[in-house]
Amino acid sequence: PALSNLIKDGNYTLIAFGNTGSMATRLLNESESAPATDNTKLLTLNLSPDAGTVDVYVTAPGASLADATPTASSLVPGNGDAYRTITSGSYQIRVTAAGNKSDLRLDIPSVTLDSTKVNTLVLTSATGGVMVNGLLLAQQGNVTKYENGLAKVRVISSLPRTATVGAKLNGTTVLDNAGSDRKST
Repeated sequence: PALSNLIKDGNYTLIAFGNTGSMATRLLNESESAPATDNTKLLTLNLSPDAGTVDVYVTAPGASLADATPTASSLVPGNGDAYRTITSGSYQIRVTAAGNKSDLRLDIPSVTLDSTKVNTLVLTSATGGVMVNGLLLAQQGNVTKYENGLAKVRVISSLPRTATVGAKLNGTTVLDNAGSDRKST
């Protein structure tokens, strides 16, 4: 980043991200003005090169995504959206593949976004694949890490076409009585 653009006595966070051999950085200027009482500001950065384009939903805890509108949509890796002002309170944050609410990449069941605070949600790569972890940075304050507790599972069968396959993982059916030419992700 252009460190020559730094302002004396300014507050900044330098974020390194990427893969081995192709690291990139993002400079976050931490001087965003505070929102009015009973509001909070949230910026989302997709700094996970493997995640692809994602949508971010900030909803009431336990709310369905069926009719939800993304708070930040179509975030391409390496980019983010603008600060958004929302009512302060407790939320559930979910990250999905862009345009696919059922392709869940991260679920933060409960996070409190305090009144008059400015926050940045940084999406980082999880171990392998398209899943992401989250870092919630309070402007000029604490960083809270949210490890991904989800996994993507693919079931593939090379049995004859007349055979059917079923698979369960920790009691959850991931493939049920499917022909051998089918796969599940």
